[in-house]
Amino acid sequence: MKQGDVTLIWGAAGGLGSYASQLAVNGGAIPVCVVSGRRKAELVRSMGAELVIDRAEEGYRFWKDPVTPDPREWKRFGSRIRELTGGEDPDIVVEHPRPGDVRRQCVCGAARRHDRHLRLDLRLPP
Repeated sequence: MKQGDVTLIWGAAGGLGSYASQLAVNGGAIPVCVVSGRRKAELVRSMGAELVIDRAEEGYRFWKDPVTPDPREWKRFGSRIRELTGGEDPDIVVEHPRPGDVRRQCVCGAARRHDRHLRLDLRLPP
């Protein structure tokens, strides 16, 4: 990460997400914090994040069913990111899916042009 990198942080108010949010804010990046709920949005703003997407408040429905993404919603999400960043796509995406959670993988494509996608997988081997 370098100063000015647009950094999309999924789950920005959780344990790993809040760490990533603080790292981005204090490292000079431009965090775009994705949260679900007003309290979580207030929390990341209190840490210094200015660009916040409250997916619950904005009514995103990324999935038609548990395995079928809704491309229109992902495009709307991408447009919202670009609206907040002045037209920029993320340089870095930070995500941390739960075991078996393949749904969030759609968001990874946003950073593939820079090949800087960070997936935090902290599962212990069986």
